[in-house]
Amino acid sequence: MTLSQQLVAKLRSLPNAAIPALTMIGVIVGSLLGGTVIVEYVFARPGLGTLMVETQKPLSALRAMHRVPQVMENVRVVKRVPWTEMPDVQRLIAAAEKRLGSNGRLLVRYSGTEMLARVMIEGEDPAEIGALAREIGSAIGKRVGRAGA
Repeated sequence: MTLSQQLVAKLRSLPNAAIPALTMIGVIVGSLLGGTVIVEYVFARPGLGTLMVETQKPLSALRAMHRVPQVMENVRVVKRVPWTEMPDVQRLIAAAEKRLGSNGRLLVRYSGTEMLARVMIEGEDPAEIGALAREIGSAIGKRVGRAGA
């Protein structure tokens, strides 16, 4: 068999060999979407998979994302006191969530790697979310923060 005959044989067999490979790619892509929806459901964290299923729209149609300003306030802490034991901080968090309404998000948590409390806020007005983050951070600092931090 000459070189050109080998090339012709490969080119003729390539479409037939590609069919199983493309079939597997289709199965894998389908299972990725299904797996995403299952994980989102099990962990009660709705995401893109759930949104695609609920709206019956492809991901390309859901690309419109409204970006909003974000701030993060880090507060050095001496110990990690549960938020339930800090009613003053809970009140500030509840007031901030009410003020943000559906136009923002708030997350207060301890860092997993450092002795820090993190106050993360997203919202329409950068000045407002910055003030809210500083207010909550200050209350955390007064309760569990380090002197001079």
